[in-house]
Amino acid sequence: MKKITLLGTLLLALGSTVLAQHEDSVTIQKLANDILAKGTAYENLRFLCKKVGPRLSGSPQAQKAVEETARMLKEAGADTVYLQPCMVPHWVRGEKEQGYIQSANGAKYQLKLCALGNSEGTGKKGITASVIEVRNFKELEQLGESVIKGKIVFFNFPMNPTYGRTFRTYGESGVYRTQGPSRA
Repeated sequence: MKKITLLGTLLLALGSTVLAQHEDSVTIQKLANDILAKGTAYENLRFLCKKVGPRLSGSPQAQKAVEETARMLKEAGADTVYLQPCMVPHWVRGEKEQGYIQSANGAKYQLKLCALGNSEGTGKKGITASVIEVRNFKELEQLGESVIKGKIVFFNFPMNPTYGRTFRTYGESGVYRTQGPSRA
């Protein structure tokens, strides 16, 4: 009898904990929805995007965005806002990129290219090499250095369109942009 009473008490306690967590989740979601619908989040984002402008790392606009965000937090009633000095990398775009694909029959096709931050340049002469397509780092490693040496490696890793949160999708595929050149 004592075991049944203990088991019943334990089940009731666990059940109420689960219900409390659900109620908390619902309340937090309602608060978030209210803030997004009636708050200033979208207006603040519009201001940063349209008035401050592009915020490339280390640029004057990036610094202005930091200062404006601190101002917004203070205006929203944050009790403490700190701006701490830190080292911020700064990248300066070189000359406009040019690229061509030359087919086996010699025909050339111009490409529209845009180097991303901290991209390595190819120098004035550029590079000419065959392109090898891989899907991921595992496939790259399986091919081995002897197969890819002297070639341009093209990572063809598709973004997963089924994720509801796009940052998760970019997290999985963005690694090929950030680590691909050095791994190849």
